[in-house]
Amino acid sequence: MIQRVYLYTGYSLNHLKTWKKPALSFLFLSNMLLALYTGLVHQRGTLDVMTNIQELCYNNPNVSSASVFIMMPCHSTPYYSHVHYPLPMRFLQCPPDLSGKSDYLTEADIFYLNPLKWLYREFHNDSTLPTHLIIFSVLEEMCKKFHKRTSQQAHKKAANSSQVNGLLNPQKDKKQV
Repeated sequence: MIQRVYLYTGYSLNHLKTWKKPALSFLFLSNMLLALYTGLVHQRGTLDVMTNIQELCYNNPNVSSASVFIMMPCHSTPYYSHVHYPLPMRFLQCPPDLSGKSDYLTEADIFYLNPLKWLYREFHNDSTLPTHLIIFSVLEEMCKKFHKRTSQQAHKKAANSSQVNGLLNPQKDKKQV
């Protein structure tokens, strides 16, 4: 269908005499504006989040303890090609169905069926919790319960590890006194 539109547009522009330059200019400018918008502004979140992760790696002295879990369909983000740092990262898997099952579901499919249930099942052990979760904003409200739980557990975990390792946190010590 779109090829026919192109043929019709080209044929019509070829037969224009007086409006040829303004029509071509209008088509060129409107397409350039659309191309700039879709290339530079529209749905940039997956690229911008990788820039934030890269900044986390280079600006954080404790980056060796950081880990990232990207809860988006597989290959939604550029992953290591933008981070350039050996940071442990994981994303939802979506391998192809090689078994031929009609009811085959990938990890991403299962996650999007019930995100909260999947999160509780996947991260039942505190030691498997990543330090950073990346998720689409649409799912943020649905996962607030899990976020609250992970924040509390991460705080408890950090408090316990500082006591076990003998590390002192000046801010924490001031609050306890």
